[in-house]
Amino acid sequence: MTTVTVATPEIDSATAPQLAAQLTGLDPGENVLVDFTNVNFCDSTGIRVLLAALKSQLAGGGSLRLVNVAPAVSRVFEMTGLRNLMADVG
Repeated sequence: MTTVTVATPEIDSATAPQLAAQLTGLDPGENVLVDFTNVNFCDSTGIRVLLAALKSQLAGGGSLRLVNVAPAVSRVFEMTGLRNLMADVG
């Protein structure tokens, strides 16, 4: 089964808990797509939330992918070495 969740335009210390709440509790066996269509900023807090969710999904046999990631935002994932692990540049 695939679950799609939509991320807020800015993922930072103020909004990362909202994303964490969306991702926490998902069946770890599911394939999760996080739609980054409207995301224009993601800081280290957001990356930590995404990594925790990725680890949870992988441990349960599922997956987590970011889709529709703008090139400017994907740069953050390139710099951290995570682009190939979870981000599809849109």
